[in-house]
Amino acid sequence: MKLIFCGLIMIVSLVSCNHKRNENSNSLSKTNDKEILELPINLKQYPDKKMAIKKWLNENYFKINADIKIEEIEDPANSLSIFKISLNGEHANSFENFYSFIYSQEDNKSYFIPVDYIQSYKINNTLMLGGIYSTREFEYYLIYALKKSSLKLILDSRKQGEYGLKIGYFRDDDCIVYKPNRLLYDFNAKNNTIKFTGTILNYCKPNFDRDTTQKEPINTKDVTIEYIYTNNQWIYSNKSNYIFW
Repeated sequence: MKLIFCGLIMIVSLVSCNHKRNENSNSLSKTNDKEILELPINLKQYPDKKMAIKKWLNENYFKINADIKIEEIEDPANSLSIFKISLNGEHANSFENFYSFIYSQEDNKSYFIPVDYIQSYKINNTLMLGGIYSTREFEYYLIYALKKSSLKLILDSRKQGEYGLKIGYFRDDDCIVYKPNRLLYDFNAKNNTIKFTGTILNYCKPNFDRDTTQKEPINTKDVTIEYIYTNNQWIYSNKSNYIFW
């Protein structure tokens, strides 16, 4: 699976903080992160929420009749409805293959983020959502916090190390191969720990490209990536066993 990313390309209308949100407007409001969009759609008034989301996105975001698949996940404990959105077939490179539409029933707000939703976390009364961000053959893990009626990016593995911390890699013909392609995910609610585990196979000698005839790796390494939520933030644990590349 190769996921293509060229960024979000949009024209947005900036709305003043003191201006009342017009729920009939088609404008998009940027939040505190350029990839987080607050959508002016009132889902309370739609009995078929998935159809309403599809119609609004095609008319105002994609601007085409995109082939959209929507999976709804209810999170009643946190008063959330999460809609996992995937684009099927051919589409512009400026669009992602996966998005998540987050509807907060408590304040009737909707957010649109470029990740494939994985799990919600509520720790120390802070509600958070984690998902996978994909660009080309690489995958990264992002976590957002929902508080004070806004969504904020609080963990971004793209910004770790010089080249980012990759929790997924979808090539099998390069020097490095991930097994599995997306490292295995686990969340331990008892100690508030997120863990990714798997194996990295190395097929190249230093300063050499991979020999196309080579079928067996030169060496392998079991990897562990661990994040711990402590002091109201996610910390990259020293128990992690990962070589940045």
